[in-house]
Amino acid sequence: MDILDQTSMDDILRLSTIRLLNAITSKHQKYIQKYSKLAYVQNKPFVICVAPFEQPFFFLQDSMAIVRVLYAHEQILTILGNEEGECIIVGESKSYKVQKNPNVDLLLGLFTNPSMSEVSAIIFNSKATFCKVRALAGNGKVPVIFYGDRLVKSKEELGRLRFMETRPNYKETLLDGLQILLNPFAKHPLDIKIFENKEIAVHDYDPQEQSHVPKLPNGFLLQRICQSITSEDTVLEFKQFIGNKLYQKLPVLTWAEDELIYVGGQNGPSRDNHMAHYRGWTAVVFFDSIDEDWGTLAVDSLCHNIPQFMKANADDSILSTGVAEWFATKEKAYAAIKSKIDQSYYQNNNI
Repeated sequence: MDILDQTSMDDILRLSTIRLLNAITSKHQKYIQKYSKLAYVQNKPFVICVAPFEQPFFFLQDSMAIVRVLYAHEQILTILGNEEGECIIVGESKSYKVQKNPNVDLLLGLFTNPSMSEVSAIIFNSKATFCKVRALAGNGKVPVIFYGDRLVKSKEELGRLRFMETRPNYKETLLDGLQILLNPFAKHPLDIKIFENKEIAVHDYDPQEQSHVPKLPNGFLLQRICQSITSEDTVLEFKQFIGNKLYQKLPVLTWAEDELIYVGGQNGPSRDNHMAHYRGWTAVVFFDSIDEDWGTLAVDSLCHNIPQFMKANADDSILSTGVAEWFATKEKAYAAIKSKIDQSYYQNNNI
């Protein structure tokens, strides 16, 4: 748990995204070079099964990293509603690349175009852990507590149901948490009939809407961890075993100064988002699909995606600015917001 204080969910997802991307592209190349030439493989779906175990907190990622890799989907954008606990969906954030190091960017969205049409689907399960073994084993030598969330889905509501249960009362199936991610451009599509009416999530992509399409059944296992209650001697022995093992950290995420980068996504009528770092600020330039012109905002904080920008923009302790005027091109909008940032920079530094 000491390591968790030193990292962030963004870092966890970035490392997961890099590792999953590498695993899938490597298997795709193996198919091109070898598997596709085997007689018994001809005219059949090619499915890659992958599971993430690349870091201490891999189990927190759920499907967030794999949908970035395949569909360039970062996350659903929400705002708080008027009712207590109410969230309103206003759009989605995209992510078309991931930074491996400051000199290497890797492209995401493998299933958003025909470039990987040889791969029919990905089968993925971040819940295939020792906690599942403990859940399926029933009684054991030590008490185990299970924590997590399951999806609540009906015509009236959509949300999470949190649980905390001890074994053997806690129940979980072998398929719980399993996810299948389809390639809409597959040369040989996977028949998903055998997966229907089971505790399995099926993901797809709509090329026309350029949107991730998840289908999760009611009761789907969204998140689950477990904790065993054991002796202090056992814990000390384990800590001594891992004490000398170093956890390799990712390089710090960096963006080039004054470079307008396409990040995509949609937030209400605004789409085609672009972001840039300039003088310590983050500028966002976006296209208004109603009036068909470009607007812009900026915050005095370095953000790397739209959710981070929205959070900073809602923080009263962080300066923000915008331009009331709308523009015919994104370049003109960006020049205008840079001028506003320059004004703030010169004032704050008494220049």
